Amino acid sequence: MLESIFHFLAQIFYEAIESGSS
Repeated sequence: MLESIFHFLAQIFYEAIESGSS
């Protein structure tokens, strides 16, 4: 369960970083 939440947060974080970097 925790892994699922971590993966979800990681995906959002990655998207936010990529969006900000772009």
